[in-house]
Amino acid sequence: MECSLETLLKYEQPTKYIVASEEYSDEYPIPVLTAGKSFILGYTNEENGICRASISPVIIYDDFTTDSKYVDFDFKVKSSAMKILHQINKEDNLRYLFYVVSYLKYTPFSHKRTWISDFSKFRIKYRLPIEQNAIVSELDKIQAALDNKKEQLKKLDELIQSKFYEMFGDPVVNDKGWKMKNLGEISKVKIGPFGSLLHNHDYIKGGIPLVNPIHMSNEKICPDYNFSVSNEKIKELQNYILQTDDILLARRGDIGRCALVGKEENGFLCGTGSLFVRPIKSVNSIFIVKLIRCNSMIKYLTSFAKGITMLNINCKIVEQLPIILPPLPLQQAFAAYVEKVEQAKAIVNQEIAHLQELLNSRMDYYFRK
Repeated sequence: MECSLETLLKYEQPTKYIVASEEYSDEYPIPVLTAGKSFILGYTNEENGICRASISPVIIYDDFTTDSKYVDFDFKVKSSAMKILHQINKEDNLRYLFYVVSYLKYTPFSHKRTWISDFSKFRIKYRLPIEQNAIVSELDKIQAALDNKKEQLKKLDELIQSKFYEMFGDPVVNDKGWKMKNLGEISKVKIGPFGSLLHNHDYIKGGIPLVNPIHMSNEKICPDYNFSVSNEKIKELQNYILQTDDILLARRGDIGRCALVGKEENGFLCGTGSLFVRPIKSVNSIFIVKLIRCNSMIKYLTSFAKGITMLNINCKIVEQLPIILPPLPLQQAFAAYVEKVEQAKAIVNQEIAHLQELLNSRMDYYFRK
């Protein structure tokens, strides 16, 4: 039997759960959720208007991107850019419905809310609760193994940051008294091309990739060759061509998101949503990337970001970023340590990829019509 999602899931607007305070602290008990990849924006101590998902779990549905999360802890929200989904029939397994929602693929054609108009209309094969429970049991085991590997990856990242603090101290406080300069004094900082330089008809498939924030993940570039430009267009944009060891930063959204340009990405194009830093030879690029990704530096950079609906940074903010300058051999020793840890991360990433492939395969088996 087929049925639509709207017959299985009812939505709730999160208005009454919106946080009032802008004061967040890791010491506060209640997570503040936001639509998008960052998900947990911070923690609040507000006691009113809390969604008690620890009592009755919910699905958080990003009403613009269709991204979804299963939530079984109490929370508040930052905005109304989401739907809170509950199962209509209490005998249904909400986690099963979450797997279904996360499996379904839908790309919005415009920036609009999607649950009511489109996504809830998807029709799926309905399974009895006993079947749902068996499927959830299988998928949860794979997901648990996947989460365990991702936790290993997180700990390796924490190991790098811990090593940074051990060798160099806090880069904002500069408790080890290193020489300091503004980033603009030791590097070239340039923003990506304005929109007037790139139009929709300039984009081709299989050309030279542009790098925007969406193409940055885990401090690496993940190019999309469907989002590229021709060699002829590149000639008009020579000032925005990336070189090995350049550092890309996201201009807006996830402040502190950055990526190192490797040899494979030499010649790629800085996108309109990015800016790039080109350090002088006496500074190690890996050191600068890890410095920018330090928690204290991200907080510092965020404090200068501008914007209400979406934070953004510009060349001036980045150029004025104070940078500690330990001796270059010390920076290089740290970079060598990072490269060893990255090798370990590569193995874990392979295991994650295999587990994700297995999960996708089993979801295909159960949910593909």
